[in-house]
Order: sequence, then C-alpha cells, then structure tokens
Amino acid sequence: MAGSLFNVLLASLSIAAVSAFSTDGMCAGGIREGSQTEMSSFLYECRNGQLVPKGCVTPDNGRVDLGGTYDVRQIRWQCVVDNEGYPKRVHKACVDNGREYRENEKWDDGRVVYTCDRDREYLSVQPAGCVGEGNRKMNLGEKVTTGDLVYECRLNRDAVPTVTPWGCADKSGRQYNTGEQFEIGDFWFYCMNKDGKIMPDRVGCVHENMRMKHGDRYFRDDVIFECNVTETNAEIRVAGCVTRTASSGVLAERRVGCSWNEGTEPYQYTFQCKPDPVAKTAAKTGVSCNFVVPDGRGTYTIGIGCYRVIGKTGMACVQGSSPGDLKFVPLSVDENLQIRNPPPGTRYC
Repeated sequence: MAGSLFNVLLASLSIAAVSAFSTDGMCAGGIREGSQTEMSSFLYECRNGQLVPKGCVTPDNGRVDLGGTYDVRQIRWQCVVDNEGYPKRVHKACVDNGREYRENEKWDDGRVVYTCDRDREYLSVQPAGCVGEGNRKMNLGEKVTTGDLVYECRLNRDAVPTVTPWGCADKSGRQYNTGEQFEIGDFWFYCMNKDGKIMPDRVGCVHENMRMKHGDRYFRDDVIFECNVTETNAEIRVAGCVTRTASSGVLAERRVGCSWNEGTEPYQYTFQCKPDPVAKTAAKTGVSCNFVVPDGRGTYTIGIGCYRVIGKTGMACVQGSSPGDLKFVPLSVDENLQIRNPPPGTRYC
C-alpha cells in the first residue's frame, strides 16, 4: 500500500500530501518521521506518517518556507499552497533595488519610467515612459514642447525609453514634424533635421500673410523693406527709399545711406536716404541746395538754413514742410552785396 502511494506521488510531482501509514511511523519511500525530502522543486516533511508541504526550492538551490519569498530577475516569487493544499510558486510583486511594486504601479530611476505589468498570472517589469526635463514623467509616444523644440518619449535601438527631439514648435505651442514649414510672427521657418539635430531654420519672412524669400521686397510709404536671411537669423530690414521725378513720376530706388541730386540747373538739390533705427524706417532727407553757375563756372553748395551771395544775387536754402522738401529762396542784396532781409532762422554760411 505504502509503496504504490509513493509511486503515484513521484509520477504526479504535485501531490500536496500523501497518506502512507506504516507500522514503524515512517512515510512512503522510507522517509522517517520529522525528516524532509525534495520532490519537483518543493519541500515536504514527514508528519504522523504523511508527507505535507514544507516549502520551495529556489533556482539557486536555496530553501524558502511556505509564505516566504525570493527574487529572480526583478520578480518576487512567493511560496504558497493553493486552496487544495498543493504547493506552488506565484508572482507576488515586481522588485527594483529591493523595493516591491504591485501590479500597474509605476516608478522611475531618474531617466526611465517602469511599470509592473501583468499577463494572466505572471508579472514583468516593462518600460513605460521617460523622465523629461524638470523631472516630468512622459508616457511612451508622448510629446512635450520645450522652447521652440518638441521632444518625444520613444524606444531607442536598445529598446530603452529615451527623450528624443521630434520636431519644432511655434509660440502658440503648435507642433511641426521635420520637413514642415511654419510661421512665427514676421518669420518663415522650416523644421529641419541636420545631421540628426532638429532645429527651426529661418528661411524667409512674412508680410501681410505673404511669405518672402531672401532678397524679396515690398514698399510702404516710399520706403523699401527687404527680407534678409543669414545662417542664424532672418529679418525684415529697411533697404532704401523710393523717389519719384517731378516731371515724369518715374520711380527710382535709393539704398539706405545713398545720396543723389534732383532738380534742373541751375537749381539742384542733394538728398539722402536716411535711416531711422528707432522707428525702423527711412526717409528721403534733404542735405543741401546746389546752385550751378551757367557756362560751367562752378557750383555753389548751400547748406539747409544757410544763405550766400552769388554774384549780385542772394540765395537761401530752406527746408519745406518735410525733410525731403527743399527749395531755393532768392534774396535781395544792397550795393555792398549784403543780404537785406534774410529769412527767419537762416544764417550766412
């Protein structure tokens, strides 16, 4: 009787307890009262002629009593008996640095977010996200905006969650993938990936919802504005002034700082396209009046607000209602070639 029961126990390898009474108080297989034996990685003890579960054998041949635990590759196992009295090993929790984490619980190591995942009766430690700037926790696939760049939490080649540049962003927070174009204020951008580095690259300017490339111009109030793009910047800058000839109205473009003459001899005027850095504009501004003496006998230059005697005639250079409005004013001279009644605010010079 005892021998047949022992054979059944060895065949099933999962019997919780074996009743095997003998006249000498031994358990099946000749196991003495109070002695332990190992079967199918479980420990049994002979008690009153019966083999009862005592504990589990760990993969490194350690011994764990019922209710005890041991760790294998970030999983904490527990040695228990089921409702029918059979010994078994179950997944109790995930473990990281000795700390237990239950099902669906998350933690991080300062760089990667992990979760304790369950698949039926088994637990496993799975990467669940990244730790971004400012210790912000990010799920896999989540994107966050920092400044003008967008970062994504994704698996790298080694299947480790990593915060990686994904694209660009405008001031409203709208996100753009590499290769997309977008606008921020007066500037036109291209989200580029250069040698693995993602950055918004200024490629042009925007004026009245119209995109402008480098060198494109527009005119406003007789001022020329130009889109200027460099390797590090893009700007709409003042490029010059627009002038119109009084007779034909033909337009002429003058670069900032450029000087030119207008008028018909003997009355000519020098103007300059003068920039105004504060107002970010420019204006046609008078410089001087130029009286050209007939027959090639020379030119008298008279500054604004000045008068001179040329031959037997006096001439004053006066500014009109705007900086770009100049005019000659003939003056009377006496027998001593002195100006009789100079215009208010003028002086001899």
